[in-house]
Amino acid sequence: MTQRAYRVRQPGACNLPARPEVAILGLRHGASFEGPIVRAASLQAAPGEILAIFGRRLGPEQLAGAEVLDGKLTTKVGGVRVLVDGRPAPMIFASSGQVGAIVPYETPLTDVLASLLQVEVDGVVSESVLLRIDEAQPGIFTLDSSGSGPGAILNQDGSLNTAANPAHPGEIISLWATGEGQTDPPGVDGLIAAGALPKPRLAVSAEVAGQSATIAYAGAAPGLTAGVMQVNVVLPATLDRSGALPVLLYVGDRPSSVYPGVTVFVEP
Repeated sequence: MTQRAYRVRQPGACNLPARPEVAILGLRHGASFEGPIVRAASLQAAPGEILAIFGRRLGPEQLAGAEVLDGKLTTKVGGVRVLVDGRPAPMIFASSGQVGAIVPYETPLTDVLASLLQVEVDGVVSESVLLRIDEAQPGIFTLDSSGSGPGAILNQDGSLNTAANPAHPGEIISLWATGEGQTDPPGVDGLIAAGALPKPRLAVSAEVAGQSATIAYAGAAPGLTAGVMQVNVVLPATLDRSGALPVLLYVGDRPSSVYPGVTVFVEP
């Protein structure tokens, strides 16, 4: 997928603080909260989607991780905030080169590049970058945070799915995604999932190696922030191929990345 870079520069002045420089290099999904979470679609996002923003002077030199207050992610870490149409976004992490945040659920849908994304560092606000806000932009978390290759998938027994520890036809695998859009009940920004678990408003479906797979569960991931969706998928009993098989997730009619795509290890 071609990456697009948009850089916004502020002319320097010796008596003015340096404005953050925002550079969005395309948007891709990542695999965990331990490192950068990147999103895979050019300048498109969905309410509740986890994004990574790339640039310079975006935050502290040393990574500042997520903070939880009263059961929710805070909207400021390391002196950094992300604003979408002026709304503060729950923060995943902040550093000089990358910032991770979650698109607020109340962000209106747009048919064109119309939503304004800004980064605020110690009170200094970047210029705006335009985003298109879609109903859904699903993507599956992967082991290496690249958005492709082996997914961050658990087998039915709770063990990590790997080439040496594959799943089998008919078993249930669990994967995690973001970009499912608004939920029912409506998503609460940054809320750590517990108790009643919201589910996406749009229908969720999956394919494994081109075969339709049954969804046993699709909704909030217990213990994780709103914006992360757990999907339990029943592998088709008719799978007769082994190795790394492509797994595709749909939210409504929006698919996760097709090429190069995410894989699950299966052995008949």
